[in-house]
Amino acid sequence: MPSGFGQAEADLLKREGGLNPNDAGRGPTNRGINQAANPDVDVRNLTPDQTRDLYRDRYWNPVVTGDMSRPMQNVAFDTSVLMGPEAAKGLVGQANGDPSKLLQLRDARLRGIGQE
Repeated sequence: MPSGFGQAEADLLKREGGLNPNDAGRGPTNRGINQAANPDVDVRNLTPDQTRDLYRDRYWNPVVTGDMSRPMQNVAFDTSVLMGPEAAKGLVGQANGDPSKLLQLRDARLRGIGQE
């Protein structure tokens, strides 16, 4: 069985496809890694190993803890890639270990983004 990170990465890659040349007007995104959020990375030419390292170092490690359930780890990691680790940390703190609550908080925040 893959580690928590390995499984979460595999699940995420099922949803995050290849290159999107202009993701929501913020430039290119590849496998969920956005150029605007990662200006030091050539996202257009990411290799699988580079992607894995970025996921782990920039999106998993800052947000996911070992005491989280696997479902919570998966949602926290996905939220970190989707919204950035700082936003994810705030929502994870509000969710109190409940992945369903984290999804609700995340959805509410995403709906509110267009209303600001």
